[in-house]
Order: sequence, then C-alpha cells, then structure tokens
Amino acid sequence: MRLKNEVHSVLHTYLIPRCPAAYPFGRKGPRWLAEPPLPMEERLGVEQRLRELDRLGEDLKTIDRLLGEAVVSNPAVQHS
Repeated sequence: MRLKNEVHSVLHTYLIPRCPAAYPFGRKGPRWLAEPPLPMEERLGVEQRLRELDRLGEDLKTIDRLLGEAVVSNPAVQHS
C-alpha cells in the first residue's frame, strides 16, 4: 500500500488528474501512468515503484501456490 500511496502522492504533487481506469494499478493503469509529464527523477521513481509492485505481486502468487500445495498435500485436510 505504501508504494501505491507514494505514486499517488507524486501524481497529486504535479496536479495529474485521476486515472480514467477504475484501478490505476491494474491492466490499463501502468500504460496511463507512463503518460503524465513528470520530471525525470519523479518518472524514474514511479517506474521503480511499479516494478516493485509487480515483483511483490509475483511473490504473492508464489506464496499462494505454495500454500495451496501445502494444504492439498496435508493428510489432515485430505481426510476431512
């Protein structure tokens, strides 16, 4: 959540209007976030935060998969 708040803060600072997509961090959001004119250091910061959000999303998918596998292979769960 902190990373998203930081991106919103940058956009707010430079008076960038809200994203027309319902969720600026969804499928269409990153393309939209690449459009607003921002100073280079802010642009790089936004891009870094988006990469970090992507990485965290992949980590969550991996954790979900591993938890699912652990539950399925748990004998106590199989007998309930």
